[in-house]
Amino acid sequence: MRRVYLLVYSNVIGDRDVIKGILNSIEGVLDWRCDMPNSFYVISEMNACTLVDRIHARIQSESCRFFVTEITANHEGYLPKDTRDFINTVLNA
Repeated sequence: MRRVYLLVYSNVIGDRDVIKGILNSIEGVLDWRCDMPNSFYVISEMNACTLVDRIHARIQSESCRFFVTEITANHEGYLPKDTRDFINTVLNA
């Protein structure tokens, strides 16, 4: 089952390009999108724990901070239409 997650990360890990590289290197990451600083929307069939483990395995710093949480139907916010569509494609499937 596809899930959509919000990944929030500290600058200790690196910049947006570093995170893009990490996400692109994880086989179980099906798609991602970013439009706010220090956060990505990630689509995967993995559970959050597995996704965190795979991200952490690719980070060089032990002092890194990041958080992954599943976005459910109980969400709201002011986001670009493309981002809302990205999230809702998974939630409405």
